[in-house]
Amino acid sequence: TIPTVIDEGPRTEFRCSKCHRGVESLIMIDCDCCHTWYHIRCVGIDSNQIPLQWRCNECVGQSAIMAQSK
Repeated sequence: TIPTVIDEGPRTEFRCSKCHRGVESLIMIDCDCCHTWYHIRCVGIDSNQIPLQWRCNECVGQSAIMAQSK
């Protein structure tokens, strides 16, 4: 699948869950698990290497905890 990325400038109402700021002409990515939005720079993703699938740190951590409990 192609990642969901937004780069539409300040008229978009999405807020980064890490810095709580809006799009502000920065590329954002949606977590495939919880559908929370982040600026790619806030989560350390290079704009030339945006992954096809991506999960935020919280979802990665929750998956690890669930896997350990099985």
